[in-house]
Amino acid sequence: MQIKSHNSIQCRAGIVDLLPSNIVKITVFKNHEITMADAEEFILAIKQSNSQVGPLLVDHRTSHTLTPSAINILISTNTINSLALLVNKGLNEMIAKAFQFHKPIYPVQLFYNEQEALEWLKTFVQAIEK
Repeated sequence: MQIKSHNSIQCRAGIVDLLPSNIVKITVFKNHEITMADAEEFILAIKQSNSQVGPLLVDHRTSHTLTPSAINILISTNTINSLALLVNKGLNEMIAKAFQFHKPIYPVQLFYNEQEALEWLKTFVQAIEK
């Protein structure tokens, strides 16, 4: 893990950014398989970038694989309160639906449009601020 700036951390599998709206965004590297170790590193980076529990946007559009153990790590963390998965239609959409199948402890929604995902996640930022 390498800190690129005070709002950005580079991990093995992608970049973790704290957006100005207090939403954490993970951009997964192209063609990278997300493993349990990658998911654990993402969670650590989220904790370093944001001191409060909040929403997470995962841009999974260029990645192909997400292992079941990685899904289990991500769906059971208490460092986020909602998850928007940005996906393309097809295989990567089927992988993303596995998140919902595993019954996460927070709301999960699939999106094809980043702006729509961010608008949905902003409702969870506002819930924290109240």
